[in-house]
Amino acid sequence: MRSYTEGDKDKGRAIWRSASPPPALTAVESLQRRALRLTDNYELERHDRALDELVAHLDRTSPAQFQTRSALANAAKVIRSRRRIAPTISLESKAMALVHHDEFCRVDLAQWVETSASLSFGDRSTRVALIDGHDAVSLAAERRTVVPRTRESISRARRAGREAYRAEAVATS
Repeated sequence: MRSYTEGDKDKGRAIWRSASPPPALTAVESLQRRALRLTDNYELERHDRALDELVAHLDRTSPAQFQTRSALANAAKVIRSRRRIAPTISLESKAMALVHHDEFCRVDLAQWVETSASLSFGDRSTRVALIDGHDAVSLAAERRTVVPRTRESISRARRAGREAYRAEAVATS
């Protein structure tokens, strides 16, 4: 393998010589090959931190296997320390999953309501207000109508939405 050495500074050229690569470069190459086969996030992060450490200290002369093992151990210590300071929480908890799922459903429904040609302007505005969290009382106050009339328009908008969704779902399948 050819390695780069600083040479003739006066002439501005570098000298290439044929020799075995420094142990630090061998350790970096070894770790990169190992990292390509990984799929676990913890191991990927550990290898990434170890590579950062090896690249920062390319002048080390200890054997490549020792450098690799040492860099991986140091990376594991850093990650363990970080997890102790700021523990990770699971986003798979049922409450979080429901909140996220509910938000995604709300966004999908709002997008469908806004783009559906089957809904009238009144039905569309009522559906958007319901998606935004309004209820009959707040809609009645906003629109300056009585609550029973607002409940009736909500019921009609929901029925129109169901029918439009059925028609569009049948048309697309």
